[in-house]
Amino acid sequence: MLATAFFGFQTKTTITGLRDNLKTTTEHLQTTQKTLAKTQDDLKASQAETASEKQRADAATADAAAAKADAQAKADQIKDVQAKLDAANAQVADLTGKMGNATPGAGGSGDEVARLNDELKKAQTQIAELEQVKTTLENKSKAAESEATDLRQKEQRRQSGLMRPGLEGQVLAVNPGWNFIVLSLGDRQGAVMNAEMLVVRGNERIAKVRITSVEPSTSVADIVPGTTAHGARVQPGDRVIFPGS
Repeated sequence: MLATAFFGFQTKTTITGLRDNLKTTTEHLQTTQKTLAKTQDDLKASQAETASEKQRADAATADAAAAKADAQAKADQIKDVQAKLDAANAQVADLTGKMGNATPGAGGSGDEVARLNDELKKAQTQIAELEQVKTTLENKSKAAESEATDLRQKEQRRQSGLMRPGLEGQVLAVNPGWNFIVLSLGDRQGAVMNAEMLVVRGNERIAKVRITSVEPSTSVADIVPGTTAHGARVQPGDRVIFPGS
């Protein structure tokens, strides 16, 4: 009877432990399923954003080319007006010299000089306006080129798996059962797949993690086995740093 009672007690304890383990495992599974669902949604959003960024990069490149062409056209127009202005200046100087040497009663030259001076003023005004338009177009071209370059570099980093050294973020959540964490760094901040980052708390190195999924503003990373400091655990609020390759 004692043996039977002891066996029954052990069985009950084992069943209770299995139920607790099942409950814990079920909770971890539910958490992981929610995380996976969110990751899939974020991945779709990231893919859509990537396509949108490529379109913006192409549009920015086209805008830069158009602005550069417009600026060149204005520069050519300025050259043409400047040539006419130089010719008019030469005519004014020539007529002024003739007027100085003209005998009294010689008419017509004064009116010609006045007409040329009026043309000079108009040409100078036109040049000033064209210079302003040219400067505006050049600034627009530089801004468009800069935007296109930034977008192309971002896309290249994503495709080649490069991440900026010194990139820093925070641990937002930790799932110890499945050994992964959620980071505050996403595609917008420059996070890329398979990059390894250090988890630190103050001046203490806690662990190393590897990014396994990147969303627009967050990412999921696995804790690299064997890299967690003795007696330490990754916690929300810990910093993550990418030291470089």
